[in-house]
Amino acid sequence: MEEEKKVSEETKVEIPNANPYSKIREQDDAETEAFAKGELAKFQREQKEKEAEAATEQKDTDASEETADKSEQQATPIAERPAKAEDRVFKKRYDDLKKHYDSTIQKHKDELQSLRTQLESSTTQFVPPKSKDELEAWRKEYPDVYDMVETIAINKLLLVLQILKINIKIYNSNKNKLQKKKLK
Repeated sequence: MEEEKKVSEETKVEIPNANPYSKIREQDDAETEAFAKGELAKFQREQKEKEAEAATEQKDTDASEETADKSEQQATPIAERPAKAEDRVFKKRYDDLKKHYDSTIQKHKDELQSLRTQLESSTTQFVPPKSKDELEAWRKEYPDVYDMVETIAINKLLLVLQILKINIKIYNSNKNKLQKKKLK
């Protein structure tokens, strides 16, 4: 009898009060809490990631022990190694896009720099034509620029001509006034 009491005492397991409607929740596990918050899928995903990470860590430990004997190479850190195939594909795609982006940016920077140097060199190389033959050759090479320069020169000449006409009128009127004064 005493043995039965000992066995029954040993096999007794304390079962918590599993009333889901109770306000007192002393020993809820993390999964139940996640379910109550509506984040069960997130919790399960995190659990799978933890399991995969633990498995990866175990494999790394085994592999590093084997390679430590062969050579002193270090295993890739767990943080850098994607756990799932989907993550590896994403990482590869991201790396490829980043490499393409960087090469495109570098290509544009190089092109911009070459254009700047070309612009700087072209502005220092310009020598205006001095003789009539050089002017005629330049006019044939750059007809649109020649026409624009000619138009600007004509406009300035017209403005100077108008100013001169006004000055001549003023001069003539002053001259006439002086002649009338002398005659009086």
